[in-house]
Amino acid sequence: MISVADQAGNESFGQIRKIGIRAISVVTRDQTEYLIPNENLMVNQVVNWSYSSKDVRVKAPVGVSYSSDLDLVTKLLYQAVDDTPRILKAPRPRVNIMGFGDSSVDLEVRFWIKDPEEGMSNIRSEVYSHMWRLFHENDIEIPFPQRDLNLRGNDQFQQLVEAISQQVEKNKGG
Repeated sequence: MISVADQAGNESFGQIRKIGIRAISVVTRDQTEYLIPNENLMVNQVVNWSYSSKDVRVKAPVGVSYSSDLDLVTKLLYQAVDDTPRILKAPRPRVNIMGFGDSSVDLEVRFWIKDPEEGMSNIRSEVYSHMWRLFHENDIEIPFPQRDLNLRGNDQFQQLVEAISQQVEKNKGG
């Protein structure tokens, strides 16, 4: 398994099918075949996912509400990983607090798999599905950005508020 980034930042990820004089053939999981010029292998970064070991660490970031019990969240995140069969028991998965964001406490679950050729997005998706279920069962909130709008000193807004207030009063009386 390799991934090669081109100069535009696009990445080809897959298994090498054939090595030729001018190019290599890389086949992705969806059976798309890319011919990557050997020159790209020399001038662009190449990641060989299976050269010395097929074990790959996968990261799954998640944010939770500031009102969450972080001990419970950590326990649930470990459970989500433990409930996913492809994840290796050793090295042990890890839950890290990565920072305090605008709307959430930002965490990252890190875990290892031994079969990247079976897909990395699908394993991350499976972990997220387990997280979602466990968070809902335990009332853990995944926050979304919220913004306060401050409209001080705006005459048109003040007129609108007064008009709405008059309409509300009229409806109460009539």
